[in-house]
Amino acid sequence: TVNYPGKLEHIKILETHILHQLQFVDEYKNELPELLKKGNLDNHSNMGNDFRVVNFPSGNGQILLLINTNFTNPAGFLIDSEKLFATLNKTELQSGFEFDYNIEFVSGYYSTKNNLVFSSQLNPYFPGQQLQIKLSDENLINDLIQRRSWIYGISTVLLLVAMVLGVVLIVRDISREKHLARLQSDFISNVTHELKTPLTSISMFAESMLLKRVKKDSDKEEYLSIILKESERLKRMINNILEFSKLEKGKSDYQFVNSNLALLVTTAIHEFDYWFEKEGFEVVTELDNNIEAKVDPDKMKQVFENLLNNAIKYSTTNKKIITRLYVNTSSIHIEIEDQGIGIAENEISKIFEKFYRINHRESISGTGLGLTVVNEIVQAHDGKIEVASEVGKGSKFSIILNKQIENV
Repeated sequence: TVNYPGKLEHIKILETHILHQLQFVDEYKNELPELLKKGNLDNHSNMGNDFRVVNFPSGNGQILLLINTNFTNPAGFLIDSEKLFATLNKTELQSGFEFDYNIEFVSGYYSTKNNLVFSSQLNPYFPGQQLQIKLSDENLINDLIQRRSWIYGISTVLLLVAMVLGVVLIVRDISREKHLARLQSDFISNVTHELKTPLTSISMFAESMLLKRVKKDSDKEEYLSIILKESERLKRMINNILEFSKLEKGKSDYQFVNSNLALLVTTAIHEFDYWFEKEGFEVVTELDNNIEAKVDPDKMKQVFENLLNNAIKYSTTNKKIITRLYVNTSSIHIEIEDQGIGIAENEISKIFEKFYRINHRESISGTGLGLTVVNEIVQAHDGKIEVASEVGKGSKFSIILNKQIENV
């Protein structure tokens, strides 16, 4: 015993259990035979095996007896419901629940109108006994409802905002498409007129010379000059349309080479010598002849021609055009300035949009593509274009390119 204290303790526990069983037999030795003699155990609840649940005639609802009569000598055991329920209450039964619950085993039969309390009968094992589950803090449900109300309210507001925004975007897109469709319609009409005008001039002067209606050599030279200039004008319009088509399809190609920018500007100016002379323009050039940059010469020349063509079209009274080319520390600047009708401040942001035309004057021809092509070409050269204008005083377009190579 001294060497095995654990075994001694175990023996004492077994002894206590045996004494309890003997006490049970002694206490209920008279009642058990009476229960067996009644022969009505089949009317009692079945445990799912050979045992039957029997309440004592004494009326003690806390004591429960389980009897098995299939043995030669009937056997059974006694359950104290209070001890059983006390043991269950100590067991962790709340795992997996979102909220804390109170779990109780109550006697009797009653119903509650409280939707937050759940009750269930424990038949057949414990007649007259109920399992009751209720929230530890009923305010948690109110808090949960309030939080979810806020969530649903905010979700509803966001949904409504999204719907309104969607409607606004759809209406805006429809309006934009209608506006674009109108501009495209105007573009087709303008292009038809623009192409027809130089073709009419070319046809008329060529026919006059073919029919030998022109006698003087000076007149012949003038007619040939007009045919040539109108052909060049026609070529510029076609080039803009073709370039715009390539830009729309993303197929525009560039051939960058080191080029003298002063030479490109001068060449573009000479393309308009006939119109400068005919319209009485004063052309001032302030060019640094030693500036070179890696550009696509044909497309950059197209930029200069489009800007010069606009300067001519939008100069009505003060017919003076100034071109500048200079370089600073990090960038190259090309400026084309006129003293024409100018551009309203609210239109400056729109002039590079496709098909857009300033003022929409019938007397000023155009397709609405020139500045769109200019902007796309300049951006393809990693440059930018700036506009300064005042209505009635003229406009200045500034092309700014990154300085790439040292001046010659």
